[in-house]
Amino acid sequence: MSDPLPARGVAVIYDGECPLCAAYTRRLRLVAAAGEVHLFDARRNPDLRRRLGEEGLDLDRGMVVAVDGVRYHGADAMNVLAMLSGGSGVLNRLGYSVFRSATLARALYPALAAGRRLLLALLGRPPLGDRP
Repeated sequence: MSDPLPARGVAVIYDGECPLCAAYTRRLRLVAAAGEVHLFDARRNPDLRRRLGEEGLDLDRGMVVAVDGVRYHGADAMNVLAMLSGGSGVLNRLGYSVFRSATLARALYPALAAGRRLLLALLGRPPLGDRP
């Protein structure tokens, strides 16, 4: 089976039913050096979700970012996005300030992921793993 993600550029795989994830990806500005950026809503791409799960990348535990075919998950994904984000916009500056440090990203990411799970539960939306 061929890889569903592009070999070049940046791909961001996120939960489109999570208001925080969707808002973040809509406002994300990546520097031109990142190349073409592809956004994938994991809920609308079950084959991609299954394939990433087979690789051990649990989208309920964190988003996935692929840069030129190399995959990053969770805190590492946020760190990569922070490093690729431009300095324009409040969200990008905040993300860069917080997640440019891989150590800080790894320390903070579990709380962000827990907040996402709580938000989805409050909204009555099932985890990605519960979707066909």
